[in-house]
Amino acid sequence: MPADVRRVRLPSILRVQSFPAFAAWLALVLLVLLVSRPDKSGDFFEYGVTTIAIARHGTPDVRVDDAALAAALSPETGYRDLFLAMRDGIARGEQVPMPGLYRGKDGMFTIHFFAYPALVALPFRVLMDVGAANPFKAFQLVNFAALWLLGLVMFRFFGSGRRAFAALALVLASGGILYRNWCSPEMVTAAALLAGMMLFVLGRPLVGGLLAGVAAMQNPSLAFFSVFAPLFAVLYARSEQHSGRWPGWGPLLAGAALQGTLALLPFAFGQWQWGTPSIIAQYSTDRQFVGLERLHSYYFDLNQGMILAVPGILVLLAGVFPQRQRRLALAAALLTVLFMLGLALPTLSAVNWNAGGKGVMRYAFWGAVPLLFLALSWLRSRAQWPRVLLGMVFVLQAGAMAHARQYEYTQFSPLARYVLDHAPAFYDPDPEIFFERSRNADGSMDPSGVAVYPGQGPARKVLFNTAGGHADRLLCPAGRRLSADLPVVELRGGWRYLNGAPACVLP
Repeated sequence: MPADVRRVRLPSILRVQSFPAFAAWLALVLLVLLVSRPDKSGDFFEYGVTTIAIARHGTPDVRVDDAALAAALSPETGYRDLFLAMRDGIARGEQVPMPGLYRGKDGMFTIHFFAYPALVALPFRVLMDVGAANPFKAFQLVNFAALWLLGLVMFRFFGSGRRAFAALALVLASGGILYRNWCSPEMVTAAALLAGMMLFVLGRPLVGGLLAGVAAMQNPSLAFFSVFAPLFAVLYARSEQHSGRWPGWGPLLAGAALQGTLALLPFAFGQWQWGTPSIIAQYSTDRQFVGLERLHSYYFDLNQGMILAVPGILVLLAGVFPQRQRRLALAAALLTVLFMLGLALPTLSAVNWNAGGKGVMRYAFWGAVPLLFLALSWLRSRAQWPRVLLGMVFVLQAGAMAHARQYEYTQFSPLARYVLDHAPAFYDPDPEIFFERSRNADGSMDPSGVAVYPGQGPARKVLFNTAGGHADRLLCPAGRRLSADLPVVELRGGWRYLNGAPACVLP
C-alpha cells in the first residue's frame, strides 16, 4: 500500500476519541435503540398518569381528564380498565380510588414522587403535539438521555471514547439492557447514581450531587450517597491515578448537602399533603421483614438476586485489583460494601418483595452501581485494559442477560428450576417468591394456603404456614396429620419448607 494512503486519517467526526464526535456517535447509537417499544412495567400506572397531569396542566395532581387520557392512550386491557377505574374513583371524590393513589390537601396524588414524571412531561407534551402514535415513548427518551449523559461523564472519567463506550456497554450488560425501556425510573436512577459518583471523584461534586439527588427523589435509600460520595472522592484524591485538582472539603460537603436536600423533598411533600412523610412507608413496608433472610435474598436469590446481574463484574474486580495500592483498594472495597448495604437495607422492608422485575429485581439493579463504579475506577488506573479478561466478563454478562430474558417475575428462573429439580434443599427462597412463582400469580400470598413445586408430579418442595393449623388439613388425607419427624426448614412468620412429599401419620 502506498505511504500516502497509509497516512490518510478519518475525519474527526468519524472517530470517537474527540468529545463532540463521541457525543454524536453515542446519540446515534441510542437513537437506533429507540426503535424498541416502551415497557409498561413496574409502577407505570402511577408515573404514566402523573406525567400526563404535569404535561396537561403543569401540576402533579391527578384529575379526571388525566386518567381518561391515560386510558385512551393505553389500549392494553389491563391498563385501560385500571385507568378507567381511576377516573371513576376520582370523579366520585374517593379518598383512595385505588392503591397507589391518595387524596391530599391540594388534590389527588400518586404515592411515588413526581420527579421522574416531571422529566418525562416535556418530551411527552412534544410527542402529543406532533401527533405521535405512542407518546409514552417519552419515557424511553428520558431513559436514553440519562444513558447519554452518563456516557459523556464516562468520557471525562476515562479520557477515551473507546473506553467510555466499553464502560457503558458494561452498564447495559449488568441489567441496563433489561430496564432501558421501562416506564419507571430504574434506568435513570442507575445512570444518575453512577454519573454522580464519577463526578464527585472528578472534582465536580455540585453537578454530581444534583444528578444523584434527582435519582434519590424516586428511590430514597440513595440518600446514603451524600455520606459515601465525599469519602470516595477523598480516597480517589490519595491514589496514584489522581491528576485533577482537589476540590476541597467545602465543595464536597456542598455537593453532599445538595444531594441530601433533594432526597428529603419527597418526605417534605408527603408531610405537606398527607400529614405523613411517606405513604409508602406507612402502608407498603414492614420493619419485621428487615433481616438476614431478606438481605440474603436481595443478593443471592436465584430468581431475582443481584448475583444474577453481576457475575462477570465480580470476576472483573478479582482480575483488576490494584496490587500497588492495596490499602487504598481495600478501603475502597470496604466503602463499596457499606454503601451497597445502605442502598439495600431500606428496600428489605417492602411488603411486595416479589414485585415486577426483569430478571434481577429493580432494587438490586441500581443497588449494584457502587460495585460497577469500583470496577471502573480500578480499570481507569490501568494503562492497558485486560482484553481477554474483559472478553470473558462480557461473555458472562451476556449469558446472565440471556438468562434473565427467559422468564417473568411470576415464574421460576431456569437456574432456580434446575436447583429445585436436582437439589431443592439448597434453595429456600423468601416465602413470597416461592409462593407467587409456584402459583404463577402476583399477589397470591396466602398463609392459609400451600405452595408446591412442581405443579405436576411428585412434590420436590412444599411451602406451608403453621399458623391456624391449616397445614395438616391441606397436606394430609382426612384424619391424618403431618409427621413430627419431617425435616422442615423454619422461616419467619410461621412459614416452613419441606423438601419432598409430605409424610402423614395418624394423630
